[in-house]
Amino acid sequence: MATCCRILAWGTPGRRSLVGYSPRGRKEWDPTYRVNRQLSARGCLGDSEPSGLGTDSSRGRASNYPAQHLHQETQLANWSFKIFHAGKIRDLLPANSVNPTTRLVLVNAIYFKGNWEKQFPKENTRERPFRVSKNVEKTVQMMFKKSTCKITYIGEISTQILVLPYVGQELNMVILLPSESTDVYTVEKALTYEKFVAWMKPDAMDEEEVEVFLPRFTLEETYDMECVLQELGMTDAFEEAQADFRGMSSQRCLYLSKVVHKSFVEVTEEGTEAAATGAVVMMRSLSVVPRFCADRPFLFFIQHGKTGAILFCGRFCSP
Repeated sequence: MATCCRILAWGTPGRRSLVGYSPRGRKEWDPTYRVNRQLSARGCLGDSEPSGLGTDSSRGRASNYPAQHLHQETQLANWSFKIFHAGKIRDLLPANSVNPTTRLVLVNAIYFKGNWEKQFPKENTRERPFRVSKNVEKTVQMMFKKSTCKITYIGEISTQILVLPYVGQELNMVILLPSESTDVYTVEKALTYEKFVAWMKPDAMDEEEVEVFLPRFTLEETYDMECVLQELGMTDAFEEAQADFRGMSSQRCLYLSKVVHKSFVEVTEEGTEAAATGAVVMMRSLSVVPRFCADRPFLFFIQHGKTGAILFCGRFCSP
C-alpha cells in the first residue's frame, strides 16, 4: 500500500489535485467534473471490516463480492450509470475480464462537462477539411467564433497556444496547435509539465480578439494500466506473495488483478462534455485579426486556472 501511495503521489496534495480536483468552497459536488474510483475485492474483506473507503474529493469506494459470484463484472461496471451523466461512460470492464482467481480490481472513470464562457454560434458550423496528414484529408464539422482569448506562439516548437475559458473562468481548455510543417508527435515529445507551466504564464500570453476555428469532436478511450504502473515501479501490488493491502483488509489474500481507466470528452458549440512551410500562422497586425484554425492534429488540455492542475489531456489527430 505504501508503494502505491509513493508511485501515485497520494501523499502530495498538489499532485493529487491533478487527478481529482474539486473546487473548494462549494457546498455541493461540482457537476462539471467527476472522478469515480472503485476498488472491488472478492471474498477478502471480513464481515466486521468496512465495505467502503470513505467519501472524499475523488469519490473512491470499495466493494466486497462473495467468492462464489462469478458475474460481478456487471456489478462493477454498472456503478458508472448511476453516477455519470447520461451514461456517457459505459462498459468499464470488458466481458470475461473477471474470473474465479480475481481478487482485487481497480476501476477509474472521469467525466467532464463544461460550457464555454462564449459559445460557438451553431449557425457558423460548416463542413471543412481536416488535414490528417500531408496527403490525407477528412471532413469535419468545423465550429467558428470571433472572441477575445489568450493566445501565444512558441517558436521553439513552432506551435500556437490558445486558451478557451469555460463559464466562470475557473477552468480552461488549452489547445496546442503545431504549424503545418511541425508534427504533433514532435511537440508531444518535447512537452514537459515545466515547459507547459512556463508557456502559460500571464506575461507569456497576449489577450486579443481571435478568429477561432475548432472541430466538433468526441473522444472515448479505455486503458489497461497494469503495465504502466509496473513500469513506474508499482510491482508488489500485482504479486500475490508481495502485495500488502492491510489498510483495506486484515487478510493477506488481496492483490491487484486489473486496473482500468476510461475517459470521455465531447467538444461542441455549447462547450465540452467528459473530444506556407515554416510560416507563423498567427498574424500580428493592427488591421488583421489573429486566426487560430485547428484544421490539423492538435493537443488539448482542460486546466484549472488558479492552480494549474490538469484535469484532462488528449490528442486529436483524426475525426
